[in-house]
Amino acid sequence: MIDWTPIIVALITTLLGGLAVRWLGHVLDRKKIKFDENAVFRQELREDNLQLKRDYDDLETKYWSRMREAEEATDRWRVKYYELRDDYNKLQFETMKEIQRLNSELRRCESEIRESSNENSDRGQASD
Repeated sequence: MIDWTPIIVALITTLLGGLAVRWLGHVLDRKKIKFDENAVFRQELREDNLQLKRDYDDLETKYWSRMREAEEATDRWRVKYYELRDDYNKLQFETMKEIQRLNSELRRCESEIRESSNENSDRGQASD
C-alpha cells in the first residue's frame, strides 16, 4: 500500500512554504509602501524647506533694503542737523559779537555823555 505520510508532509511543507513566501512578500510590500511613504514625506519636507529658504531670502532682501533706506534717511537728516547746528552756532557767534559791539558803543556813548556833562558843569562853574 501507498505510504501517504511523505506525500502529506510534502503537501503540508509546500503549503507552508507558499504561505511563508506570501507572508514574506506581504511584509516586504508593507516595508516598500512605508519606504515610499517616507520618500514622499522627505520630498515634501525638502520642498517645504526650499520654500522656507526662498521666503527667508525674500524677507532678508526686504530687511536689508529697508535698512539701506533707513540709513540713507538717517544720513540725510544727519546732514540737515549738522547744517542747522552750524548755522545756529554761526548766528549765535554773530549775535554775541554784535552784542559786544553794541555794549562797547554804549560804553563809549555813556563816557561821551559824562564828559560833555562834566564840561557843561565846568563851564557853568567858570561863568559863575
